[in-house]
Amino acid sequence: MIGFGPKQLLLLTELGCRIPRDLAFVALDVEQTRLAHVEKVTGINQNLPLIGATAIDILASQLYHNEQGLPQRPVYSMIEGYWVEGRTAPPR
Repeated sequence: MIGFGPKQLLLLTELGCRIPRDLAFVALDVEQTRLAHVEKVTGINQNLPLIGATAIDILASQLYHNEQGLPQRPVYSMIEGYWVEGRTAPPR
């Protein structure tokens, strides 16, 4: 099963599912599971610190160049997440 974070995983365990024996679970954001004190979840780390740092770099550049309003040619940044092996799914 694919879930966003800890709520789905905790609900499955409350319903009696033995993860990963009965059902594999992967989180789209493993950092959310860590915030809920659920450890060793398999899934994607979205690299939030780098996303925040990149946003600040873009904002600082706009301030430095006195840019205001919406840009005529927007620039998009892609920060890739990375796979985290945990205990909630079989190894890849």
